[in-house]
Parts: sequence; structure tokens; C-alpha cells
Amino acid sequence: MTREPSSTSSSDVTQAEDVVVQKHRRFPVGALAALALVGLFEVGFVWNNRAKLWDANYVLLEKKREAMTGNRKPDDVAILGTSRLYHIRPNDLKQVFGEEAQISNYAWGWCGVEIYEAM
Repeated sequence: MTREPSSTSSSDVTQAEDVVVQKHRRFPVGALAALALVGLFEVGFVWNNRAKLWDANYVLLEKKREAMTGNRKPDDVAILGTSRLYHIRPNDLKQVFGEEAQISNYAWGWCGVEIYEAM
């Protein structure tokens, strides 16, 4: 027994049942290539230049240490922190603490936990 096509919506359902949907699984080539490039960059650049990058941090550390311990008036306000505090200008804070206040910003831009240990 076969059904005759009709104008009702039930005929659409029977025709839709005949359609077979095939799913294609794709291998994530782009994602694996990106991971491989990041890995190669880490091994090729960062590991080989780690000492040079760390030396640059120590140059900045010595400059900040010299400013902190040099022969000058001690700080009334010292700003320590990461790059979120790096943009604070000591002259702007003098309006709050007074013109005679010695304010210095020792925050590190673009540096992380390793700088806190060194400081």
C-alpha cells in the first residue's frame, strides 16, 4: 500500500524521512598547525633567548633599585605593581599628597611574578 501525494503537511514528513543526512568529520588541521607553530616559537625563540630577555629585566631592575636606594630623599609614597599601575604619574598624585611629597612609581610594565621576587 502506497500513499498518494496530498496537499497536507503529513506528505512533507514522509518525504523528509527519505532524506539521509551524512555527517563529515573533519580533522582539525588548522588548530594543530597553530599549536605546532606556538610550540616551535617557544622552543626556537624563547628557550634560546631566555637569558638575553632576563638580562634586559635585570638592567631595568638595577635602575629601579638605584632609584630606590640612591642618595636622595626617601619616598613618602612608593607605587609597586604590574602594568596596571605603570601609567600612574607621580606629579598627578602630588595634588593629593601635597607638593612636598616624594612620590615614585616603581611599577613594572609587561612583567609578571618574576619581577616581584627580584624586587
